[in-house]
This record gives sequence, structure tokens and C-alpha cells, in this order.
Amino acid sequence: MKSEWILFNGKRIFFAHYEDFAGRYDALRAEIDFVTSNLVREPKNSTLLLVDVRDTPGTPENVDLLKASALAVKPHVVKTGVVGVSGYRRMIMRTISTLTGMPLMAFDTLEEAKEWLAK
Repeated sequence: MKSEWILFNGKRIFFAHYEDFAGRYDALRAEIDFVTSNLVREPKNSTLLLVDVRDTPGTPENVDLLKASALAVKPHVVKTGVVGVSGYRRMIMRTISTLTGMPLMAFDTLEEAKEWLAK
């Protein structure tokens, strides 16, 4: 699995690597399952989450996976920064946020997202 804990400016952030999964639904599902299983073990309202979805299509199947994970991890996450959402993908992100109640903040770069999460 690609996803991992990182340290940035002294803050512990879980980096969900969902990028580059075009045409690889089963691999994306395995990565999302890995992330979900790690985050639900964390204390409630304790986790900073960085999500990178660049070059992963916003298909209905992929969105369903992301939505289910967001519902499961929401109680454990304090802030979520998302990279790789522009245009219609930003609308998909807003829909996931609305349906799950999990606030998601979009950023253009990983550095911007990490800076915001570490504040």
C-alpha cells in the first residue's frame, strides 16, 4: 500500500495516496480499505488527513468507494485536505462532503494542503 503517516511541521498527517488509479478499480478499493482500516483505529477527532486523487477518475464506482470511506473515518478526522480536484471533480468532492457530513477542503498543491492541515 502507498498510503502512510507523514510528519509535516511537527504534525502527524495520514497521507491517503489515491492518485494514479485510472483503470485500476480493485487496486483503488484495496488502497481505500487500507486507509479506512487504519483511520478507524485512531481516537475520535484526532486525525489530520491528506487525500491525493490526481489522475484517478471520478467514476460513480470510485465515488462510492470514497463516500463509504469518508462515512467510516469521519468521526476520527479533524481536518481533510484534498489535492487533485478541479472542475467537475470539485463538484464531486462537494457532493461527497454534503452526503457524508465530512468537511473537505480542496487545494491545488500538496504543499498548500499540508500547510493548512498543520496550522
